[in-house]
Amino acid sequence: MRKIMMFGALVVCLVVLANGCDNDDERKSQIGNERPPENYVEQPVETKVVPTPAPAKPVPAPAKVQPVAPVPVPKVEKKVCNITKDVRNEYCGVKVSAYQCKCAFHGEYCDKAGMSQDQAYQTTMQGFNAWVAGLNAACEVAQ
Repeated sequence: MRKIMMFGALVVCLVVLANGCDNDDERKSQIGNERPPENYVEQPVETKVVPTPAPAKPVPAPAKVQPVAPVPVPKVEKKVCNITKDVRNEYCGVKVSAYQCKCAFHGEYCDKAGMSQDQAYQTTMQGFNAWVAGLNAACEVAQ
């Protein structure tokens, strides 16, 4: 009988070794069903009170930004030097003799102007156009 018991113990040991456990208590500890040893005294667990952080202050909403009206930029316009003058009111009698203009435009006083109506007209208009061109050139230089 002793041989049978030894044989049975050997088989049990082989089965236990095959499972990777030396004894039954070790196998139970792997499963989580371990009983504490008889001389085990449970130690009190120290608890610490961790203060909870104060709630974060709410972030104020950004202030409403009022739209700024665009500032009008005055346009700097280049002065157009397009001086036009009235030949009869501003040139005749001021820059040339009134007789020359009367001869050029009406055919009167041509003998006092000393030229024909065609000559008086061409001379008056050429002089007038040169005078206006000089005024426009002076205006452009001034800018």
